[in-house]
Amino acid sequence: MYDVTSSFYDALYEGEQIRKFEVAYRLALLPLKEVVLDAGCGTGLITERLRGGGRFVVGVDFSKGMLRRAKERLGSRDTDLVLGDVERLPFRPRSFGLVLCLTVLQNCEPLKAISSLLRALKSGGFLVLSYLKRSRSAVSIEAVFGDLVVKDADPTDDFLVLNKEATRRFKWRAGRPPRGCMVSRIREVLNKIRWHKDFDPKDYEVHIVHRGALGDVKVVPVLCITEVLSGGFKFRDADGDEKVIPYHRVLLIRNRVSGDVLYSKEG
Repeated sequence: MYDVTSSFYDALYEGEQIRKFEVAYRLALLPLKEVVLDAGCGTGLITERLRGGGRFVVGVDFSKGMLRRAKERLGSRDTDLVLGDVERLPFRPRSFGLVLCLTVLQNCEPLKAISSLLRALKSGGFLVLSYLKRSRSAVSIEAVFGDLVVKDADPTDDFLVLNKEATRRFKWRAGRPPRGCMVSRIREVLNKIRWHKDFDPKDYEVHIVHRGALGDVKVVPVLCITEVLSGGFKFRDADGDEKVIPYHRVLLIRNRVSGDVLYSKEG
């Protein structure tokens, strides 16, 4: 598809992509004298703006047509263009001081791509990515990184700025069900407890990861939950403050009276 659209891509999306780059620039200033990756570089619109300041910019894309357009735009000065897939980047680990990936994740398995992008990132570097707000990829991304999402910075995309430490959030491996399945299950259980006539919300509690609490686990009564969202749930704490808990922090949902477990992260 992108081989075909490469001839008119800039006419359709140049303004939109530059707008997103400007948001990314505000979120993470460009490092000087560093090797930078533009993942999903397309026709080189963003790659071109990353050059300068002693930076060497690598653009990677899976479309030969897009890369041909990028070559026409960029030449070879301080730039290298590579045919490759963001889910399996053809680079050594810790190769780049900055990685940009703007509006690409809807075209792939998003968590697999983020894992690949983080692997290519140097310690001390940053990965800046955006994804379409109204997309399937948003659900699985926010299940893992929901508390880090930068919302309302752009009309169409939400943003993430991650460092190497973000790799600790990945508990999944190849062959396991996607995290979206976990999200759907938790949402289904919470909604059933809150609204089904056969359940009494006061009997149920949610165990979440909470650093600093006893055993790093906090118990949230379902009665305190005010809203079940796509990437997490809102609850009101003892001080009356409303908090958002992303689903990847949910360990257990159970009936505190009978001990019956409705959801467990362990299986």
